[in-house]
This record gives sequence, structure tokens and C-alpha cells, in this order.
Amino acid sequence: MSIRASISSSIQFACLHCEGWNDIELDDVSITIEGTDTKRSKTKFSFVHECEHCGGKFKVVPHMDIACYKV
Repeated sequence: MSIRASISSSIQFACLHCEGWNDIELDDVSITIEGTDTKRSKTKFSFVHECEHCGGKFKVVPHMDIACYKV
């Protein structure tokens, strides 16, 4: 089973060009429960972001893998 969710706060990413921090709001995040949906594309909600500091562009792939174990 995989779901789509939203994160209610921004996340900081370091620019791959200048290493400056960028606050990015993630509207849609693909979430996969480990071992249950291996066919879903992890890049479904990917997007290109332009750095606030240097203008360099980098691709963000908002995907989260979650694993649950019996304890």
C-alpha cells in the first residue's frame, strides 16, 4: 500500500551548487510502506527548484519509505 501525503511545514535543502540553505514547501509527498508497493514510481511528485541564493537548479524527489516492525 502506498499513499500520498502532505507535510505541514517547510523543509530545508542545501543547494547542490552553492550549499546555501533553501526552505521548500512540499505539497505532495509519495509514501511507501516498506515491502508492500514496489511498483510506485518514487519520482511521481518530483520537481525542479531554483536556489534562492545562486539561482542554480536542482531536482527534489519527495519520497518517504516507512518500515514497521513487531516488537
